[in-house]
Amino acid sequence: MIAQGLVSEPVSSFYLDRNASDPIGGELLLGGTDPKYYIGEFTYADMTHEAYWQFKSVSIVEFPAVRLIIHLEAFKLCSDGCQAIADTGTSLIAGPIEEVNRLNEALGGTRMPGGTWMLDCSKVNELPSIDFLISGKKMRLDGPDYVLQLRSFGRTVCISGFMGIDIPIGPLWILGDVFIGKFYTTFDVGRSRVGFATAKRPVSSSIPHTLPMTQLRPARRLLPARKLSTPEGSFVFSRFFAADLL
Repeated sequence: MIAQGLVSEPVSSFYLDRNASDPIGGELLLGGTDPKYYIGEFTYADMTHEAYWQFKSVSIVEFPAVRLIIHLEAFKLCSDGCQAIADTGTSLIAGPIEEVNRLNEALGGTRMPGGTWMLDCSKVNELPSIDFLISGKKMRLDGPDYVLQLRSFGRTVCISGFMGIDIPIGPLWILGDVFIGKFYTTFDVGRSRVGFATAKRPVSSSIPHTLPMTQLRPARRLLPARKLSTPEGSFVFSRFFAADLL
């Protein structure tokens, strides 16, 4: 599309709405960003591995003891910095199994078969805020942002948005749709960077609409990013089904 002059910049941007009852589930924009879906400025992280949308985060996850609903000391992961990948093809936020298990235990989760963690639906609004420190800026997820309400075997369960995966090219954290639902994300191929801005319609304060458990997608095979050049215009693909984006 760049070579044909159909888009002005080698940039693709994503807005995802995790509420399946909303009429527009998201938007993919080719050639720029769409201000109607985000507020404020972008925080950019330079790619550290050009084969993937990989960047370094100074501190991936932290939350203060005063916000915890269980009695623990201040909790922090990746104090020496972690590598992370922004990935629209992963439903949750994935990280090294040992670290994710520690995090979910601190949240009061119960481990389920298959590596998912169940949380108490009645306490979602009491869960601590979790900060991701990227390029010096804290990006905060509150309890309702990182909890998924799903239907499983005829009942509704609340699942933690954090799952453990040990990746051969890791250790890595994958910021999937749970993160991108809160932060509008732009992939800038020309400048080899990923940008995040607060979504104008972030995940609401209530838990997202229930979805069948089968619609969760694990981390997929990571595909390389490719360099492109630059002319004019942009293309928008909207009205994605929210269920497909989760």
